[in-house]
Amino acid sequence: MTASALFARLGVALLVCAFTVCVAGAQGNPSAAPDTSAPLVTRDPATLSFPNHYWTAEIRANLSILEIFRSDWDKRLKLDAPPSGQATIDEIRHLHSLMALRDERREEIKLQADQPFIPYFFPTVMMHQWSHPRTHELMNVAYGLGPLVVPFKDRFKRARPSQLSPTLAPMILVPGHPAYPSGHGFQSWLIALMTAEVRPDARSALFAMAQRIGMNREIAGVHYPSDTKAGQILAEQVFEIAKQGKQFQELLIQAKAEWR
Repeated sequence: MTASALFARLGVALLVCAFTVCVAGAQGNPSAAPDTSAPLVTRDPATLSFPNHYWTAEIRANLSILEIFRSDWDKRLKLDAPPSGQATIDEIRHLHSLMALRDERREEIKLQADQPFIPYFFPTVMMHQWSHPRTHELMNVAYGLGPLVVPFKDRFKRARPSQLSPTLAPMILVPGHPAYPSGHGFQSWLIALMTAEVRPDARSALFAMAQRIGMNREIAGVHYPSDTKAGQILAEQVFEIAKQGKQFQELLIQAKAEWR
């Protein structure tokens, strides 16, 4: 038998063996039956609970979010109507001037449009979601309160800048809801407010990042500067409401403790 024929036969044999192992694995190995002698329950269910540290921040944040939604926020939040007339024309002119920044911020703007922008605040205070989980939860509370802007968007129904000036040619998909107030402006400012409560030393840097995120929406051509400002005004009011909630107060205490 030639060497090539021998190698061919060996190859076929290996393939058959591999196939046999796969089939056996798929059908289950009768000899590997579960050990029915093992105890069914190993811990006392009366004393066992889910550990707080194992909650994901995004889910646990809903406790504080729901607390705020159950408050009288709809009676306490106030926002003036957006600018109109010449003031709007002036804003459109300003947005055209911001188009020069698009190449510089293109990737940043697209990422902030497509996914949560909480991580943009991490370098400001030198943290990540695992190093400071309660602070991360706090940021998620702010981000998760985004729907609070929707009633105002519905009330004012402000046209998007590109509806008035198509030559703005927005660099991202124009959101499917009115412009005023800016959701990104609101959420980023609220993140800065809440995080500054536990890291007052980083306050100016946090607000600089929030301002940048809001401005990126203006550079993209989907928001007026007054949209961003209105979102910030709402954020200030929402923060005052949040601070009165028991769940939120406890979260603040836990988040502050992470930085001692």
